[in-house]
Amino acid sequence: MRQTVRHATRGSGYLLAGGLTALGCGLAVVVLGVLIGSNVVAGPFVLPGAVLLDRWLAGVERRRVQRRLGEPVTAGYRPLSLPADPRGWLGAGYRWLVVIPRCLADRTTYTDALWIMVHTVVGTLLAGGVLVLWAWLAAVVALPLCWLVAADLLADWWPVPLGWWPWLLAATPVVPVALLWAVPPLATAQARLAAVLLGPPPRQRLAARVAELTRSRAEALDAHSA
Repeated sequence: MRQTVRHATRGSGYLLAGGLTALGCGLAVVVLGVLIGSNVVAGPFVLPGAVLLDRWLAGVERRRVQRRLGEPVTAGYRPLSLPADPRGWLGAGYRWLVVIPRCLADRTTYTDALWIMVHTVVGTLLAGGVLVLWAWLAAVVALPLCWLVAADLLADWWPVPLGWWPWLLAATPVVPVALLWAVPPLATAQARLAAVLLGPPPRQRLAARVAELTRSRAEALDAHSA
């Protein structure tokens, strides 16, 4: 039982932290949408900055997913950096313009954007649900104690009839069941969804797996020869 409570607490923490990252993703979408949509001419120049912001948010989520699943989630980005020449403001503007097609040609630009849109909705809903469950438990425990200790004082500034209290108590057993047995799988499912969207493409994963098997086979042959 102690292990189940620990898993539920960690899962709740993961989903609540996901709500914060979902809030950041939503704010990023709104700000970038206003910047790009308000000016058609200047909009494309904002693209590299938007890509860097998306990559930063995705990097935060990859670290969270790695802690949750215990498996590293590699990015698989194409490099956006360019040589320092030419120097000066003209060179900086030229390099900025060259980065734009690189951003558009990188598959991870679109997968990161897809994750941001999905996580904005899913992360907010799951975090809100967990917050409601914990608030429900806190209300069930705290409100009767408050009414017993300071009923007269509460009645002055909170004249709410208690006819709804039996309904709240009747539905309360569902809350710990949901927290203990539904929250951890939901947290793991959210992490696996992020790992799929933010991980490298299938071809790159297959190539990395083949390279790993080739290296392991070579090491085994060397050990056998020795």
